[in-house]
Formats: sequence, C-alpha cells, structure tokens
Amino acid sequence: VRFYPMGDPPHVGAQPLINAQLTAGSEAGCQVNVTVATHGASPFDADNATEPVPVNQTAVEPEAVSVPVVAVLHVCGNGRRSSAERCDDNNTDAGDGCNFYCEVEEGWNCHAVNQLYGDIGGLDLCVPTCGDGLRVLGVEPCDDNNTISGDGCSAECELEAGFECVGGSLRGADHCATRCGDGLVAGVEVCDDGNVLSNDGCSGTCAGLEAGFFCPAAGGACTRCDSSCHTCAGAGSCGSCKPSGTPFFVPGTSACVSSCTPLGLFATASLANAAHVLTGSGTSECAACAPSCLLCSGGVEGNCLACGSESKWPFFHQSQCLEACPGDTYVLPTGLSCGSCDSTCVSCSGPSSLQCLSCAAGKLHHLGQCLSACPTGLYASAGLCLPCSTAMAECNACSNATACAHCHSGYDLAGSSECTPSACTAAQYRVADGVSCADCAGSCGTCSSPGASNCSACDPTDYAHFYLQPASAEPEQPLGACVSACAVGSFVDGLSACRACDPTCATCAGGGASDCSSCEGGGPTPVLDDGSCITTCADGSYTQTTNVTSTSTSSLGQSVTVTAAVATCQLCDLSCATCDGPGTSECQACSAGIAPLLHAGVCVASCPNDHFTNTTQGVCLPCHSDCEECDGPAETDCLSCQPPAPQLLQTGQCVCGAGREVANGVCADLDECALDTAGCGNYSRCGNTDGGFTCTCTAGYSAFNGSSACVDVDECALGTHTCHFLATCANTDGSFTCSCNSGYEGPGWFCSDENECKAPHVDPNACEHKCVNIVGASACSCFAGYRLHPEVPVARLCDDIDECFESSDNCDQNCTNTNGSFACSCTQGWKLAEDMHTCIRPFPPPSPPPYPPSPPPAPPPSPPP
Repeated sequence: VRFYPMGDPPHVGAQPLINAQLTAGSEAGCQVNVTVATHGASPFDADNATEPVPVNQTAVEPEAVSVPVVAVLHVCGNGRRSSAERCDDNNTDAGDGCNFYCEVEEGWNCHAVNQLYGDIGGLDLCVPTCGDGLRVLGVEPCDDNNTISGDGCSAECELEAGFECVGGSLRGADHCATRCGDGLVAGVEVCDDGNVLSNDGCSGTCAGLEAGFFCPAAGGACTRCDSSCHTCAGAGSCGSCKPSGTPFFVPGTSACVSSCTPLGLFATASLANAAHVLTGSGTSECAACAPSCLLCSGGVEGNCLACGSESKWPFFHQSQCLEACPGDTYVLPTGLSCGSCDSTCVSCSGPSSLQCLSCAAGKLHHLGQCLSACPTGLYASAGLCLPCSTAMAECNACSNATACAHCHSGYDLAGSSECTPSACTAAQYRVADGVSCADCAGSCGTCSSPGASNCSACDPTDYAHFYLQPASAEPEQPLGACVSACAVGSFVDGLSACRACDPTCATCAGGGASDCSSCEGGGPTPVLDDGSCITTCADGSYTQTTNVTSTSTSSLGQSVTVTAAVATCQLCDLSCATCDGPGTSECQACSAGIAPLLHAGVCVASCPNDHFTNTTQGVCLPCHSDCEECDGPAETDCLSCQPPAPQLLQTGQCVCGAGREVANGVCADLDECALDTAGCGNYSRCGNTDGGFTCTCTAGYSAFNGSSACVDVDECALGTHTCHFLATCANTDGSFTCSCNSGYEGPGWFCSDENECKAPHVDPNACEHKCVNIVGASACSCFAGYRLHPEVPVARLCDDIDECFESSDNCDQNCTNTNGSFACSCTQGWKLAEDMHTCIRPFPPPSPPPYPPSPPPAPPPSPPP
C-alpha cells in the first residue's frame, strides 16, 4: 500500500504501518485480516474492494484473488521530500547541505520551497546556517557565532569592510578583528591611513590620531594640521593650539593665533572651551573685550588699549574709551585721545599752564593762567583778573574798577582812589632824603632807584628798551633792565615784562613746568615731553631728536632765527612697553599681560616654535638648530624635533635612533630587509617599517618562546585545523593535510559516505551477485532465489535456495527446484492455473445455444370498407 499527499482524503506526515495477513478460503474467494499500526485508515482501491476494511476487523473479498502489499518507497534525490527524509534537494551530491542520504549536513538549514503539507512533498533549498558558529568553507565568507553586524561578520555572514576573520570551519567559529593598514576605519579603529607606520598622522596600531594631523573619518591618508594647530579636526579648524607660537584659541573660528589683541580680543584663563586648551601648557583662549574697547588687555572697562573712531566711545583716556574727554583733560591734536591739563588748571585746551580754561577755587584766571594774585594794573573779580578803569591811568594797582590801591611812580595816592602827581616826575625817583628827585636811568620809563637795572617800567615809546627784564623772579613789582628782547630762558607776560621760565626749561611760553618749548640738551632734563622737560621719556614713549628752527621779532622789528636740536618724547606702538622708534618691530621691552615677550624687536604673546621663553628677561631666545620646540638653548633641551626628518627625541635630544641613517642632512629610514641585516630566520618574512622592521612567521609557523625563530605549528595537535570530523588530520612542515577516513570521500574539509559499489571503487571479484553500499562501508547481496554463503570474514558468494526442499514454494501439488527459483506442476487430470501455482481441473467447452423458434404466421388481410 502506498500513500500520496493527493487524493481524498490525502495522507500527510508519518505513514501508517499496515500488516496484511492472507488466509486461504474456498474457491469463492479468500479472507483478509487488516491491521493499521498507527492512527488513521485509508480506503482500498475501489476495483479491489467493495468497501473499506474497518480497522482491526476482517473482511471477505469474494472476487479477489490476492491483496498485494507494496512497501513505501523513499527515493532520495528525486526533489520531493518524503516522510523518512530530512531533506531532498533533487540530487545526491554531498557538500551542498543535503547529502545522498537526504540528511541535513552540519552547518546547513534546509526548507522546502514549494510547500504543500509542511515540508513533505517539497523541493528543499539548503543554505548555510548563519550565526551557528560553524563556517561552511567555500560558501560562507565568515561565521562568528552571532548575527550581529559591526563586529567583522555581518548578520548575513558576509565579511565586513575593514575586518578580517580567521579560524572558522565546521569545527568552530571565526574570530574577527579589524585590519589596521587597509585604509578603512572599522570597529575600534580611530583612524586608518593605509599603512602601519607611525609619525604620519595615524598610529601604527590605528588606535589613535597623532598630534598635528587630521585623518578622514572613513579612512585614508592623514593630512598635517595647519602650523598653528597642535591638534585639528580639519584644514583650518584647530582642535587645540601649540604652546609656542600660536597658543591662543579663538572660539567661533577654531583658529590658533599668536595674540588675541589685534582681533579685538584678549587672552583669558577663564575657559569657555577648555577642550581646546592643553592643560598646563600655557595655552588659553581669546575672549571678547568690553563693548567700549576696540583693543583691550581684559574683558572689563579700564582694560582698553585703543578705541574705535567711529564708535560711541571714541576718546581714549587712562585705559578707558569714553564718549568725551573728562573736564580736567583736553583732546590731543594727534588723535582721539585725552591729555591731562596742567596741575594749575581745572579745565584746559592744552597741556600748558597758559592754556587753562578754568581754575580751582581761590585761584584767578588771567590770559590762560591760574594765578594766586592779579598782575599790576588788574584786580580780582569773580575769579578773574580785570583791568583797572581807564580813567585811573596813573593807578598801578587797584582793588576794584574805581578804587586805586597803588599809583605809578611820580604819583601819590590821595584818599582812597585818586593818584595825584608827586613832587617827582614819572622818570624820576625820590632820593634817600625823601624830598629830592633824581632822574631814572635813560632806559627806564619809571624807577624807584638809580641804575639801568632798577627800572620798574619801561618807556612804551622806546622800542630799544621795550621789555622789562627783572633782576628777580618775584612776581610783585619786579625791578630790572629795559631790553629790546627778553633773554633766553624767559618769556613775556601780559604786562610786557620778561619772566623767567621754569628751571627745567631752556625756553618757554609761560612760567610753569609744563610751559617749556625747549630743554637744555646737556642739562639734567634734556627731553621735551608735552611741554615739560624731563630726564628720560616715560615707558611707552621714546626720544626723538629733530632740528627745530624758530624765528622771533624784537621790539625793534629785527627778525631773530634760532635752529636747535630738540629732543621730544613720541609714543611707542601699543604693543611696546619701551621702544626706540614708532614701529611694531622697534620695541625694547614689552607690556605684561598683552604680548609680554620680546622677539626680534616685536612683542609677542608667545615665542615662535623654534624659540623658548626666558622668563627672567621676558625675551624669546632661539632653540638649538635640531629642535622644533624647546625649553632651553642646548641641544638637549628639545621638546620636539625639526620636520621633515623623523628624528627621535631621547632625553631632550633629537637623534636619528635605531633603524635610521643620516642621508642628505636628514634622518632617512634604513631598509633592513633590503640590506638583509634584519636577521629574520627561516620561515620568517621581513617587513620594513619606518625606523625599524618586523619579522613575521609565515603561515603554518609561529615564533618560538617570543624569539624571531619560527617553528612549525602542529595544527592537528592544537585542534586548529579545519578537517572534517570524518577526516584524519596529518601535520606537515608549515601546514597540515586532511584525508577522509576509510569508507568516506571528499576534499578533507568535508567528507561524505563513499559508494564503494560504484567505479572506480568497485572490485569485480568482491561480490558474486550484487554490491550494496552502506554508511562507511559496503556489503554483498544475492539475487532473488539465492542467499549469501556463510564465509569468514566476509560473505560474498551466493548459494541457490531449494524452495521445494525448504517448503518455501507455493505450489499446489508438485515442486521442482531451479537455479534461483522453482517450478510448479500438477498431477494427471489437473492443470496449472494462470498464476502458475494453483492446479485446477480441466472443464469441457460450453454447448452452443439452441436454434431460435419460427416466426408466427402473418394475419389475414382486412376486408374492404
């Protein structure tokens, strides 16, 4: 009985075992007992049974000669999986997932692609089982015992870019790791520049970026950062700054600069972007100035270095930028800066004591001066010196506009306000007797005693003796000679009297210390600075000597021209604390906190790469020629070495080091492999590296106890071979071989049962009749009617079975044995039936049928109508 997944009802799944027993009956038929071993029943063919046979019941088939029982056939390789098969891929090839026994091979998974009833009846498609830790060589690129991507072997068991996986076979899983030097960033790699060299941006292990380079995120050659950067994220985008040269990080632009000041910023230790600053390296970042400052040294008011001329705060004064100069200052003619007034002034239009605009309480303002008392001919009123009334021409001094306090020589004060002529004339003086008058010296207009140097006033009509040159510096009622021009070192006051300059001045325009117009070149104060004569220029300015020509006119109308060398103070550049000229490269010392270090006359915030900071002197001094950066002048003070020569830093000294040689003045790599000086042993491959070499054992060998000697690896003993479990591993020098065990065949990494009954394995003398293949071996079998002859150790010959003797025939009467069979015959009077086993009696042929009866006579004709 054979079942199929078609019909009504269909039979699917495990097929029931049917036991059929035949019992001989009468000539009318036979009796059949049917037993179904598992649940379920199937109908008989309608041609052979009138009704289904009930389970465990007996049915009588009167017309049936026999009920044939046919064993279920499971045909492996026909492309239809039966209930006894685990798979069927339409072939009996091994190594494709379904072997020739239709069993699923290790590491594979098979499913029917045209399922009708589960997988039964379908054609199987077999694929390797990804993630089971068993790698099917030649089919699966990798299998690392999981289905997680990103670890080298993807969820589909495909090798991922940047990884290599080794060790996988049907004996174990792959071990995957990134492949440093392939130019692809993968896994834990931070960078991969296509090599395993150091000092080119990516470390030799691909584990980190090297300072001064940036590398593509996906992999590829690294590029050196801009020279201002210590680290960077790309071209022009610094990540951190070099401690020397450009130590200041600019937020927003990611630039590193030598000074924040020119950018309108200042260096601050309060870090908003601390990740960009190297801790303890002296680097910092630039922060914004106060809104009023154009340039600054700090972030609050009072730290300004310059002001914007177009801003709301254009005036610079005492490190502040103001909307207008304060009251005690004036606008300097050189720009939008405020200068301080003379100490005698409250407000002024310039630095001189003759340029006061207002005075302090108790002082009197007159002709730009602040005086303690008014000069002769003037009186004090509301803080001003006003002239006496013109009606009081004889009055020398007055207490108000109409009250004379002192009369000119030759007049006497009469009462409280009137001057009356005295007994002496204006050009006379009263002699010692107190009664007589004597003429003044010819050059005097008025006098109080004899002599040309005791004039109290000069004759205003005598231009040869127009100016009174006092013999004393006392301002009240001076006495002196009348001259055509005041002497050098004096000036003309408002009453045409010569007054002495301040002792510090050589010439002046007023009597104050800030009224100087020139200084004594050889004196103690030779330098003119904003109207004052000083010993040396203050910090922030320098001495500039120029030839100054001045022309004056005497009272006689004579022109007097004087040319003199005048030393004046000029402002240094803002970056200089002291200087010898106005340029940025003429500094002699630098201001602290802005750009405090002097380098080649320029004030810088930090020394260039090839210089170091001398903190005692505040200057930048050159490094040794081998150093790129250093902290001292000696060749042993290097912090880094000059590029492009890949020198090595050893105890502060730049040396070529092992693996390099000096060539053309630089350290060049020494190729030990090409020179055959590496000393790599047998079975070892030499690989040159930048500054060294590596000895790598070839496949099948490993280093002996960490040395460079390579010895054979016994993969068979270590269990690292990839032989199939039905194969035998044999170690060889540097490798191993896999040989399928007896009874199996294949390449060794996979073995399947060998069919010894097929060529070329078949032995024509092995079996007399037939060879039958079994797993791992073969056996002999015989044709029907024969059985194997018992032999030792292997039965291969066949003996004829005497069915007649053994009563295994089914003859009714007589049995005759033949080779491989038997023949039935009947006794006389019987003959064999069509089944060639049964004897039946012969019967005579049937009698012919009788003749048919005669037809009845025709009826008589009908009478005419």
